[in-house]
Amino acid sequence: MNKGFTLPEILIAIVFFVIGFFALSLLFDTSNKQVYTAQDDLFAYCIARERLSWMSETDFSQVGGMHDLLSQTALTNGYFYYDLNNNKKQAVYPALYAKFYIQPKIEDLGKFKRLLVKVEYKLKMDDPESREVVLERIVSNE
Repeated sequence: MNKGFTLPEILIAIVFFVIGFFALSLLFDTSNKQVYTAQDDLFAYCIARERLSWMSETDFSQVGGMHDLLSQTALTNGYFYYDLNNNKKQAVYPALYAKFYIQPKIEDLGKFKRLLVKVEYKLKMDDPESREVVLERIVSNE
């Protein structure tokens, strides 16, 4: 009596292996897309939080105009700041930040001002829909 596998048994095993491998590859592909989407969402949130923080820490009477940090060019060209020793330095964002579009908005509500920062971006440049992160805060002069 011969021991071993027949050709049909081996072919069936290969088919099951290929189906399982294909399912795993789809799972990994979906997982990678979700990771990159979450990474871009986090970057957009961080940009909005940074801008809103600057707007909140600015003197109430001065909040109203457009500042360099709130402009779109700050993401592409960077911005200048002074360190603790009063040396002028330049902060430059990584190139991947260039796909984010910042829209700050300040509304005067009498005794209060509503600060709103909206950051829009597309996962891919040819995507028809864009994603956005919106943060807002109300500040007072009291």
